Amino acid sequence: MQDENFNPVAQSRANYYTPGSPIQFVRVELLRGEESGSNAVCLTFKNIGPDTLTGLKVHFKCKNAQGETLCEDSYSYEELDAGTGDVFGMDDAVFVTEQAIGSVDVVLSRAFFGRRSEALEQYKRVRLPAPKRLPRELAAQLQNQIGRKELKYMPQVLENGWYCACGAFHPNEENTVYCSECGSDRILLQNALSSLMEPENAVDEPTRVAPGAVDEEPTRVMNQTHTAAPHARDDGNTREIDRRAYRGEEDERFADASRKRGRDASANEEMDPRDAKAEVILRWVPAATALVCAMIAFGGFFYCQFLLK
Repeated sequence: MQDENFNPVAQSRANYYTPGSPIQFVRVELLRGEESGSNAVCLTFKNIGPDTLTGLKVHFKCKNAQGETLCEDSYSYEELDAGTGDVFGMDDAVFVTEQAIGSVDVVLSRAFFGRRSEALEQYKRVRLPAPKRLPRELAAQLQNQIGRKELKYMPQVLENGWYCACGAFHPNEENTVYCSECGSDRILLQNALSSLMEPENAVDEPTRVAPGAVDEEPTRVMNQTHTAAPHARDDGNTREIDRRAYRGEEDERFADASRKRGRDASANEEMDPRDAKAEVILRWVPAATALVCAMIAFGGFFYCQFLLK
């Protein structure tokens, strides 16, 4: 490997993980020498435990396309200094052959943390569902928006962990929202993908956390131009707050309309019959009084002019 340049030819991610294990097998890569054309196998692992890993022993088996074993051996990674979340091993070739390699099986044997070591064969494998590929156009949009070409899959939250858009699986034991392989933020990825799939309905919400995962952090919103709803706040409860804001305004308008209808109804209410009679009396009393006074005056004048002579 040191005397010849090897170029990546293909890679395959682990289709399983080992619950409870501080070390996880991540992927296998196939490289080819520029001069010899030899095939080299490199394995990648990740430390998700709290302690710094200083060494790792694994057992691997390489087979050809027909399923025949080409090599079965153990390999030790020494003088490591892998902290929590660190990936390693991708620069070391565990096997070099002239033949085409069809598959590689890896078994974790023992991890070393300074003077302490831990047997890893006790942790049983759990098969993972394959990550879902994004449609090509949507993947291209996501890659352009985030700035990473390896984002080709649908971010998924499973019962036992989550898939990044780069295809990396992160078990619940890892307790992180950041992908240790591509560096993406799980919450930012979901928000970005939601905005691309439904831009008119995109709302920044916290991503659902699977049982046992790290406590949720506030949503980090991407710099996107959008019109916010009245009274909207930039947090995980935006949608609920918006509903309350709109409902409050509608209630106020409804109250104003009700008060107006109340005033109109009061003005058009039917009067009490006694009030109606009183109104008639008050309306005609002045006219009747004036008429009586005029008749008295005329009678006095007539009496004085004609009857007294």
